[in-house]
Amino acid sequence: VAIFSSDSSTHTMEQRSFHTHIAGLFLVRGCKFHDDRGLFEEVYNERDSPSDVRVDKLRQISVAISKRDVLRGLHTSPYSKLVNIVCGAVYDVVVDFREESPTYGKWVAHILSAKNFNSIHIPAGCGHGYLALEETTMMYVQQGCFDPSLERDVSPFDPSLDIYWPNPIVGTNYIMSSKDSTAPSFIARYPHLSQSLPTGRNLVLGISGQVGRALVEELGCSDCFGTFSHNEVANAVQLCFDSVVDNPTVVSQLLTTTKPDVVYICAAKTWVDGCETDGDQAKIVNHDAPTLITKMAKSYGAKVVFFSTDYVFDGCAGPYDEGAKTSPINVYGKSKLDAEKSVMSEDETALVIRTTVVYGPEELGKNFVYQLACKLRAGKTFACLDDQFSTPTYSRDLAKMVTRLVARKCRGVYHCAGLEVMTRFQFATQVVRTLGLDESLLEKVSTAHLESRALQAGKSMAKRGLRLGLQVEKTMRELEGFKPLSVEESVRDWLAHPRGKSLLG
Repeated sequence: VAIFSSDSSTHTMEQRSFHTHIAGLFLVRGCKFHDDRGLFEEVYNERDSPSDVRVDKLRQISVAISKRDVLRGLHTSPYSKLVNIVCGAVYDVVVDFREESPTYGKWVAHILSAKNFNSIHIPAGCGHGYLALEETTMMYVQQGCFDPSLERDVSPFDPSLDIYWPNPIVGTNYIMSSKDSTAPSFIARYPHLSQSLPTGRNLVLGISGQVGRALVEELGCSDCFGTFSHNEVANAVQLCFDSVVDNPTVVSQLLTTTKPDVVYICAAKTWVDGCETDGDQAKIVNHDAPTLITKMAKSYGAKVVFFSTDYVFDGCAGPYDEGAKTSPINVYGKSKLDAEKSVMSEDETALVIRTTVVYGPEELGKNFVYQLACKLRAGKTFACLDDQFSTPTYSRDLAKMVTRLVARKCRGVYHCAGLEVMTRFQFATQVVRTLGLDESLLEKVSTAHLESRALQAGKSMAKRGLRLGLQVEKTMRELEGFKPLSVEESVRDWLAHPRGKSLLG
């Protein structure tokens, strides 16, 4: 933190660097100090920069002045550079042309301006281009000297890259150099690159959870951008749902950066008992944030997929079909039902997916099956409800169903769940037998027993219906030929194709 003071004012300035969706690409939030004398800007500070952003070997500083509607790029240099806007504003695009990179082929866009203090650190080997939104002066702090023989250019309009560029502000044509306007395509420039380029742009909100991870696995990592809330994921950015309503700019920045075709809203406050004790946060995270995101996503031309739950029903007569009367009996279910209505009100093309008791591979190992396996491997008993019915859903099947519904341009409410109706005890028994664990360690308990124990301990427990679960006939008709795996089949598939935390310990 640097402190600057004058006779008329004192200002604390802190430079921060943020990971982006491209490996090694950092957004740098600069520091500016204003007083009655004018302006002081801190463009680069090694002390406040991560090692990836440090300019260890400063070789050249360059300045480019561009008129409004000038489009430069895509230019690829063999050295990294820090790009800063001295005055004006640009729509800045970076494409990862590094074949060995985990984000190879992806492109992202940022608005860089003298007003938002944003700079960007571009790794060597990435293509860079920008459109001047007004007359702009851009400064490059380079770790190498410009050498035309080592630079590589690619057409910014290459259809295989499919980069979105805003329309020119004046007239119908961009102002470009002859070199940039006749630059070769990606394939012509890099014929040796054998990997295929991304073919889709999917934004997965809540990529650290099991549903988000399953979607990325199904869609392909190269076709996905992701956000996390608390559990950091490489090459994803942080987005906290409990703060976006008060700061919608972060959503517009995210949508500008990723320009998605589809936005999957997986993130939620799913702790049912926790929602009961903090209804305000449940409303913000489960209703207000998804509603805002849907409204903004629609303005960017993206389709929204919102994940909901069977808790929108009272649990008296399940499993339920899509036309059944909704009647939630807890705060979590109400927040999700309210969100369903708001999401579809904001965007009539939105797809609402109701699911239940999701299990499958994940990094954190928090779901029911992980907890069950962990306890039994340690020789401990595991209490399971034997009077609450549902339709357990394998996360990989869920991802397959959802992405196929999206591909078929479905809208409205669809149920995506397993076909077997069973209690938690029956579910646990199937898992334990498949894993070869000690079935005698399973203990049957009733909902009334758990409620009594919670009351004695002074804890709040949300009401839960005893007969929940979802019927999936509508989804199966739409996805003719697809059939979800049974619990036994899904556990065997999980073991055959492990991912994340090991199920075997």
